[in-house]
Amino acid sequence: MNTRAYSSLMIIGIKSTLVYFKDFILSSVLYLLSFLFIIFIWNAVYISEHATTIGGFSLPQIDAYFIVVGIISMLMNTSNDNILEEDIQEGNIAGKLIKPINYAASVFTESTSNTLITAVPVIIIALTIAILALHITVSSTTLLVFIAELAMGYILIGIIQFIIGSFSIYTTTIDGFSSLVMTMIAFLGGGIMPLNFFPLWARGIVGALPFQLFLYVPSATLNGAISGTQIYNYLVLYVAWLAVISGLGFIWWGRVKRNLTAVGG
Repeated sequence: MNTRAYSSLMIIGIKSTLVYFKDFILSSVLYLLSFLFIIFIWNAVYISEHATTIGGFSLPQIDAYFIVVGIISMLMNTSNDNILEEDIQEGNIAGKLIKPINYAASVFTESTSNTLITAVPVIIIALTIAILALHITVSSTTLLVFIAELAMGYILIGIIQFIIGSFSIYTTTIDGFSSLVMTMIAFLGGGIMPLNFFPLWARGIVGALPFQLFLYVPSATLNGAISGTQIYNYLVLYVAWLAVISGLGFIWWGRVKRNLTAVGG
């Protein structure tokens, strides 16, 4: 592996990201405000129903859940699809494919550099404040599991968004497709309400899909809503979906590369 080349890509990505760092901070603040709006709605539901718990969540727990979801959701959105779309539409893809580095790995490296300089510092600070302010008790084991879930979720959404970006060779824009996937993650992944609130029949269907792995599982793990055997089962599910999506992505990308010469050649 050409580590020097990937290190250079990482540094370039970090430098380019710093140019727009203020824009990222502003968009992050506005993004978190949208989750505060969701919290206000659920507080109104609890108060109007005079409920102490709904779906196993008390009011303080639901507040903590959505605050954590709002924070980690900033991590679950790579720029892989945008990078790939830009390279294909501007005709740069052919030149990059003949370079002595793996193109898919270079896209992930550039995207990860953006995340490291923007989302990660904000998430660490915000999570620390949230844990202290909400008095969330987190053991070292829980924290390690939480970090592992975030890492696997980030890789998984990165692969999915890379696949979405590759559709740029067949369509003029991928914005609609990207928005659809992110909406499904928000709704089916616990971004609007915890999966505990779903009907049993729907919970069974959602439980077989990967969307819950991005938001619900990490947040529920950190808040103590799931533990023990449940966590182990979810970790197995992470690995299984990583294997499935990686395999499908490898096959699909091989097919796309065979058709790319007509675009970038």
